[in-house]
Amino acid sequence: MFRANERPIIGTGALALVLVLWEIISRSGLVDPLFISSPVRVVRTGITLLSSGEIWGDLKVSGVEFLLGYVGAAAVAIPLGLAMGWSKRLQYFFGPFVDTLNAVPRVTLLPLIIIWLGIGIWSKVAVVFLGAVIPMLINTQSGVKTNEARFLKVARSFGASELKVFVSIILPGTVPFIFTGLKYGAGRALLGVVVGELVRLRDPAVRRSQKLPDRIEDQEAIGILGTAHVASLSWVRSC
Repeated sequence: MFRANERPIIGTGALALVLVLWEIISRSGLVDPLFISSPVRVVRTGITLLSSGEIWGDLKVSGVEFLLGYVGAAAVAIPLGLAMGWSKRLQYFFGPFVDTLNAVPRVTLLPLIIIWLGIGIWSKVAVVFLGAVIPMLINTQSGVKTNEARFLKVARSFGASELKVFVSIILPGTVPFIFTGLKYGAGRALLGVVVGELVRLRDPAVRRSQKLPDRIEDQEAIGILGTAHVASLSWVRSC
């Protein structure tokens, strides 16, 4: 019974242990409450914001930013990663740009993005997109390259066309890598949402109309939804 459910049991136990230790440290007074909250206070604040309806508008904005950037990144990265893994010429052409974006923290591009797109929603969508697209693309490309050459030789020796080889061998073998890219891309996309919201707080009009605890609770809600999304991708990949 334990071995069959080892992963969720250990994962849930580790999370519960961290939450308990967090609550103990918070209640002990070792750390000033100004610098650390507690799980119980976070839950109470969340219930208050949910019941009053204050959080839904902020959560909608952050959710739209995440979905637009994340889905856009997947729509670009997966086909391009498949193409780059399949074609050496495309890899030679796009490889330097991918390597450069992978080496440079995308957050450092935020000032330039704000100059181009302003401080509205599209600048934050662009940050989410840039954060998620590279992990998805690299994992997809790696998945294409890890297909065993002997399977490709056997298929071609039986006269299979390149399209048939791609659909029957390359694409199925790449699916686990695609899900891994989606999983890690989700984490980078959430980072982009948080960075975008922090930049938005610098706007005086936003600071006057939004309370900081509301924004923090908003990010916690987005984090919970993102964790659920990553967990669902891991579950699908393991099936």
